[in-house]
Amino acid sequence: MMERFRSRSVLGGAALVVLLSGACVRIAPAAWSRLAGPEADVTVVDGANPAAGVATAVAGGPNAQGTPGVTLAGRQMVAVRRGTIAEVVQGTARVSGQEEVPLSLPAPGRVQSVTVRPGQGVAEGQVLLEVDSKQIQRDLSAARARLESDMLRLRQAQAQGQAKQAEEERKRQIDSASGRRGVAEAQSLLLRAQADFEKVQAGAAQADRDAAAASVAAARAVVDRAEADLARLAAGPGETEVAGAGQQVTAARLALQKAEAELGRLQRGADPQEVRAAERDLALAQADLQTAQGALERVTTRDPYEIRAAEREVERAQIALQAAESLSATDATRGSRESVIANARVGLREAQERLTRLREPARPSDVEVARRNLDRARLAVEGAQERVELVKQGPNQLALDTAQAAVDAARLALQNTEARLQAVQAGAPPETITAAQNAVNAAKAQLTIVESRRAELLSHPTDKELKEAQAKLAAAQAAYERARTEAAPLQTGVNLVSFDVQLLQQAADSARAQVETIERELNATKLQAPFAGTVVGVQVRPGDPIEPGQGIIVMTKAADAVVRAELSDKDAPKVQPGQSAIVQLEVKDSQPIPATVAAVTAAENGLGSVAQLQLSLPEGAPQPAFGATGQASVTVQTKENVLLVPQKAVRSAGNRRYVEFMDGTNRRIADVQVGTTSGTEVEIVGGLTEGQMVIVPQ
Repeated sequence: MMERFRSRSVLGGAALVVLLSGACVRIAPAAWSRLAGPEADVTVVDGANPAAGVATAVAGGPNAQGTPGVTLAGRQMVAVRRGTIAEVVQGTARVSGQEEVPLSLPAPGRVQSVTVRPGQGVAEGQVLLEVDSKQIQRDLSAARARLESDMLRLRQAQAQGQAKQAEEERKRQIDSASGRRGVAEAQSLLLRAQADFEKVQAGAAQADRDAAAASVAAARAVVDRAEADLARLAAGPGETEVAGAGQQVTAARLALQKAEAELGRLQRGADPQEVRAAERDLALAQADLQTAQGALERVTTRDPYEIRAAEREVERAQIALQAAESLSATDATRGSRESVIANARVGLREAQERLTRLREPARPSDVEVARRNLDRARLAVEGAQERVELVKQGPNQLALDTAQAAVDAARLALQNTEARLQAVQAGAPPETITAAQNAVNAAKAQLTIVESRRAELLSHPTDKELKEAQAKLAAAQAAYERARTEAAPLQTGVNLVSFDVQLLQQAADSARAQVETIERELNATKLQAPFAGTVVGVQVRPGDPIEPGQGIIVMTKAADAVVRAELSDKDAPKVQPGQSAIVQLEVKDSQPIPATVAAVTAAENGLGSVAQLQLSLPEGAPQPAFGATGQASVTVQTKENVLLVPQKAVRSAGNRRYVEFMDGTNRRIADVQVGTTSGTEVEIVGGLTEGQMVIVPQ
């Protein structure tokens, strides 16, 4: 009974363990992504048998290209591999010219006809587009009619004026002389009165004002300087001035002591120390002379003992080489025997080279150097001997006189500095302070004078002066008006005829200007090519309205086509000149065209940037049509020998990036750092190693 109870208990416990294990298997994968750290152990793969899953993975394995070879419940396992990855930036592309020029018309209108198409070559001056000009032609006809009518009336008025002018010419010549003289005299008086009034109204000239201001400033500077001098004298000597004078006395006293010491040294005669130093220099020079003589003898004469010793050294080296070559394999190993022979040969060669050098005669350059050294040593000995003789003689009378003069000058300088110190300590005498006070008073008086002159200069013009000048100007103006009034009847007829002719001439000129304006407007209805080139794009069709300055046709001078690719603000900084690209145009049977980034510029509309791509067409291949569009892919970065996994294998949780991978029979999760991303693969910077099996969702 007890055994039966125990069996049932064991079976019940086993069943409970199985149920709990199944529940854990179902819950663990869902909770793991929230609770797991950088790596986590998951013992069940999608609820399948772990042992069976691992067996399948080992049996399948990745192929040579790294593609998954195992599928686990809708997922694939792919090995982390090393390879090359390229970062590609894409943008919308358009075929255009290298230098595009948008063309527009200066006036609004409606397109009547377009005579060109994109890709068509045109000559300079060729008509590209015409605007409806019927109303302008009607306006031109009316304006020309008005011009003819105005010209006819003008010619009639000119004929009448000439006849009337001829009739009145004689009378006008007689009567106008006196009137002209009166007007001229009155005008001269008026101009003079105007000039006088302007002069009075302007007051003093700017140059006079500036000169007066400069005089006042200079006088004030003189007053300030005189007051500063007076204040300095009244305050007495300052500590800095007294200290400076004392320092000068101390320096002069030290200079006197130094000059007296030098005079005493010279008066004592030759200095034993200098004599001993000169004798030492002579001994050293004589030793150098002996050394130079020995060096010359060694260079010019070869020592027979050294040669004999070198010959014996060669004989010993030859014997050593013969002994080394006589060694057998039993005496030493092969490697040590060859080493001994090589060393013996080196010793023989060195001994022979030394014997050869000793037997060779001295080089002329070495002999010349030794002789020059000997000559320099002899000159040094002679100079040292002269120095010894000069030092033993002691100072001459000229040196004594010079030293005595230096003592006298130093004593006089000390007396002057002491007198200067006494004067500074005593301060300024009363007469000096009185003179400084007088200078201040004189400077202030001069300042008062120049200030009064400046004030008097700036006070003009006065009210009385302005009123008198205005009265004179009014009288001259009235006299001029009277003279003109009296002379007017003499010129009335001529002025009336001239006035009528001028009015008609103005009307004719206005009509002619209107005709020319309408003709320009008519010419402006035709858009002509400003240069020989190719039409890149046509922005309008017949019947479309256009505005002034609106770009309606785009031309280019260059014959070669380029591709302009639009870039976003995010991608533009990555694109640089020289990078390679591929252009795929949306044209039938179009193949990818290799290209190179030539430049990166801002877009004309100010939004984003544009990359200009230079196409690399095969030899003989036709140029793509202007205006064709497509897609451009620019390779901005290429990395080699980096860790790669499929892009689908990397998952995200906020800023976290992680992958699932197999570790033996277990499935784990690892946080990864992601680098460059291509269309299908991702660079792994950290978190995985080469060969690990990552799980890729299908």
